[in-house]
Amino acid sequence: MAKWDVLPRAFFDRDPVIVAQALLGQQLVREHDDGLVTGIIVETEAYLAAHDPASHAYSKRWHYYRTTPRCAPMFGPPGHAYIYRSYGWHDCLNIVTEAEGRPSALLLRAVRPEVGLDVMHRRRGMSRHAALARGPGNLCQAFAIDGVSA
Repeated sequence: MAKWDVLPRAFFDRDPVIVAQALLGQQLVREHDDGLVTGIIVETEAYLAAHDPASHAYSKRWHYYRTTPRCAPMFGPPGHAYIYRSYGWHDCLNIVTEAEGRPSALLLRAVRPEVGLDVMHRRRGMSRHAALARGPGNLCQAFAIDGVSA
């Protein structure tokens, strides 16, 4: 098993916009039973704790933040993964930012594949290289990230 430089949790204990920008160009690594894959993060999206109606923790009906079983990880410590299923069929990988108790996170939207292209092609069931890890659901499928095994 290879050793990788891992970003410290303190890296994520900042404003999600700053973290989202700082992650661009960083390498995402996933070691899994069926193979190693890596890629360069090329697209992110920040979800702010301050009145962001796009955040899962924000109630559009009541206009405040609330903890539900689905979004509870967003209130956790910075640097933790928050994986959720979107539209009932594909997973999305978020990383919690800011201090515990503040529902801030960022979504990894796209990665430029580097290592393990054959593994990614097999996982995605496709031969087109350009779309392997473009889009949050495709990224999670190519990197074997889901709410169970991540």
